[in-house]
Amino acid sequence: MVGAGTGTTALSHDDRYWAVVARIKKQGFRFVVIDTETGNHSVILERDTIGHPEFHPNDSMQLRYAGPYSERIWIIRRDGGDHRLVYRRDEEKKEWIVHETWLPGTREILTTQWPYGVLRIHVDTGSVHRSCTFNAWHAMVDRTGRRMVADTVYPDIGLQLFDIKEGISKPETLCRSLSSNVGDHWNTDHCPYDDGPVDVYAPQHTHPHPSFSPDGTRVVFTSDRTGYAQVYEAIIDPSKRGKSD
Repeated sequence: MVGAGTGTTALSHDDRYWAVVARIKKQGFRFVVIDTETGNHSVILERDTIGHPEFHPNDSMQLRYAGPYSERIWIIRRDGGDHRLVYRRDEEKKEWIVHETWLPGTREILTTQWPYGVLRIHVDTGSVHRSCTFNAWHAMVDRTGRRMVADTVYPDIGLQLFDIKEGISKPETLCRSLSSNVGDHWNTDHCPYDDGPVDVYAPQHTHPHPSFSPDGTRVVFTSDRTGYAQVYEAIIDPSKRGKSD
């Protein structure tokens, strides 16, 4: 591997495999999968853009990653097979697709369609359903696959909880993060990269990036409300917690 990676790596649910992205030239990346037990590794892909890799939460053979903004959501097998784009955005509308994650127990990927809500995309059938219609920014699902939490910006209406199993649901405010949410390029109704080069200044430590605890009873998030980024937690009302089947 040559050069620095994208800053994001991923472990399979059984901790056996580690997916790492490394830069190999000025505008190229290499996708490497490492066997954590044997130390063996294999290069499964090389291309212009590879970001935010994630193993499927139930299948250590399946990965997804982010390609360029114009063709964002890709899947690939751990052996490099079945590499394909699973969602083709609406270029005419300058649709902005970002911040993806697998939906546990399914073959679906959840993604932000900024600033219009969260979409559910089935990677095999291509079917698309909407799960919410508010400005969900960094949205994350719990381990039951029933609930999501999302921070918000432009406007910041706090961390929002919503159901993803019954179509479009009304969000409920969990708490206010009071984080500074730096990133002026998010103040838009379309993908700003379609308009030309963007001078992006968006330090990630100013974004809440909420995530559920393993048992689904709490949400942890980042806030620089004091002037320094710190980790906070909010306890979810028991009546609003997802339950396993």
